[in-house]
Amino acid sequence: MVEHTKEWDYNESFLWGNDFPQCKGMHQSPIDIDTNLLKECRTLCNIIPRIKPSKTCFVNYQNNTISVKYGTGSYTEYQGTLYELKELTIHTPSLHTIDGEKFDMEVCLIHKLTDNSSDIAGLNLCCLFEEGPHFGDAEQFISQIIYDIPSQSIDYNKEITVSNDWNAKWLIPKKSSYFSYNGSLPYPPCTQIYKTFVYETIG
Repeated sequence: MVEHTKEWDYNESFLWGNDFPQCKGMHQSPIDIDTNLLKECRTLCNIIPRIKPSKTCFVNYQNNTISVKYGTGSYTEYQGTLYELKELTIHTPSLHTIDGEKFDMEVCLIHKLTDNSSDIAGLNLCCLFEEGPHFGDAEQFISQIIYDIPSQSIDYNKEITVSNDWNAKWLIPKKSSYFSYNGSLPYPPCTQIYKTFVYETIG
């Protein structure tokens, strides 16, 4: 997941490969999604989130990255394989752009494959957000943790108390198409290959 053994900076991503060789790989995230170059994927790109509430929430803040450890037992199905949701990362502004446009926030739902049944190491479901009215499922998800996220870097996972129904599925648009490509973790160690899905609907 997020590599915090060394310091790194998003503004110096061109240096990441010095310490993390996979950051020089062929499949790198994030990208700019050029809507003029899209091809329809149909059923080959279908994903089925099977995400349940998490009874635990542990937050870490290092290298300008907010990472949230999610409870066990939540998955997303892709091509008949289950990938377990391990971690969420929160980024302001967004990492991905669409036709060159950045958004106020992006939340990445990082899923890991726990065996060697696929050439794909994991899935990354990316949800984009713009500042707006303070209501809705995504707002409820964020509001339960936002005031307890450390403002300074910490080297441990801080436990935050959340409600019994606190659910990462609240972040995912109920009805939305999405863009998909073969990418990587969008930060060190840049693990390849992560099948990346960016929801088109902006939250």
